Amino acid sequence: MTDPQLPQYYENDLELIDVNDAAALRSVLEDLRSAVKIGTELVLAHVHKATLSDTQSPTSLYTGDLGIALALLRLERQAEHCFPTGPATDQLLQEVRAGIESIVALTARPTDQDGPERFSPISSTVLGPPFVRLLVGGRDDADVATLQDALDRSLVKGPEVYKDRLFYVHEMFVGRTGMLWTALELKKLHPQNTAFTHLYESVDKLTDVILQDGYKEGKLYLEKGNADVGMPLMWRWFDDYHALGFVHGNTGILSFFLSSPLTKSLQPAYPTMATTITGLSAHVLANAGHLAMSIPPHAATRTPPLLQICHGTPSFTLLLAFVQRNRAFASTVWQPAWTDALRAAAETTWTQGLLGKGISLCHGITGNALPLLMLADGAAYLPGPAALSDAETDTLLARGLSMLLHARACPPFAEAMEADEVTALARGKTYRAPDRPFSLWEGLAGAVAAWAEACLQPYMFLAGR
Repeated sequence: MTDPQLPQYYENDLELIDVNDAAALRSVLEDLRSAVKIGTELVLAHVHKATLSDTQSPTSLYTGDLGIALALLRLERQAEHCFPTGPATDQLLQEVRAGIESIVALTARPTDQDGPERFSPISSTVLGPPFVRLLVGGRDDADVATLQDALDRSLVKGPEVYKDRLFYVHEMFVGRTGMLWTALELKKLHPQNTAFTHLYESVDKLTDVILQDGYKEGKLYLEKGNADVGMPLMWRWFDDYHALGFVHGNTGILSFFLSSPLTKSLQPAYPTMATTITGLSAHVLANAGHLAMSIPPHAATRTPPLLQICHGTPSFTLLLAFVQRNRAFASTVWQPAWTDALRAAAETTWTQGLLGKGISLCHGITGNALPLLMLADGAAYLPGPAALSDAETDTLLARGLSMLLHARACPPFAEAMEADEVTALARGKTYRAPDRPFSLWEGLAGAVAAWAEACLQPYMFLAGR
């Protein structure tokens, strides 16, 4: 994904939006809605073309068209905030539904894939199709059984050797945390569906297995004579590397623990989770607002470090956004050092977040911007001594919105704009086109999801709520 001709990041010279000006926010909302509409039309055109040529790749949520279906499904549920009411919107939403159904219609029964066994539908070609079919409203017992069987096997799965490396199964991308996310998403959409009862009831056990592994590996890290990094919960990624990023490691696992309404066993672990977050905060403060890829540092670590959701500082800001939303947790254990680290991480994300990689959620501008919006939205939940000022919250919101609007200068979205519009937006910057330009995690579908999510804040403000 790296282009040697482009910088790792561009100097951020974007102009901030005045988020206290109703007219300015109204303009932002119009721009975001326009981006959602145009982006959706481009994604649907890709889906239609792929369907006609039978070249869809529905197998992976990460890079295939299954991920596009997931983005479109979420867009359906956010339509009130993203589109004006009227016949044109009704027609577009009909096309969105048709796009979802055309992708799902091409999904095959689960098949094997190369590499270590995967327990997350994000990367698994075995679990992705049944997960999306069930999200869309399918009722196939075989699909439920496929997910339940994977969850049951994940509870006892140990590390696996692949290409001379020892891979672990904790993370969101390939591991148990991805299965936890699966159950949570199904629960949101189908809370009363008795077909999923066993799956939902397995979540406490799944959470406990992940948690106990974190205790064991944190202890083992110290027993091997390593310096104390202040993180009693650690999870290995591969070999002896403990990933810290949202997609592969510590920050993602803790985030899903904190977002789960299903788990009953976590409250006793709150102090240990808090200590681990304090350790992460100390790491961020000691490294100029950066979060390392792993502990110990991997040989591929760059200078400056990667700054993206899968590896880097946005992972940490995203974790703190989840902490904010768990009021029972935040109100009892939030530490002043977390607020200091939040400020440092948010500043680094702003100054170094315009990545030459371009538009993507996983390793691009939209993924870096979205946590800033989430932090601004959750700032009101922080306990008094740790609270951000109104000015700080406004700055987080303004920076997140400015970065998201700037992302329109990236391909493939920019290719649908007039040249003079792109020039004005890009401000002299050139961005890389994604390898999979319409996918959820790398491409335009993910950007559309981020723009749609961002519509909510100016919409709510202008609605007077």
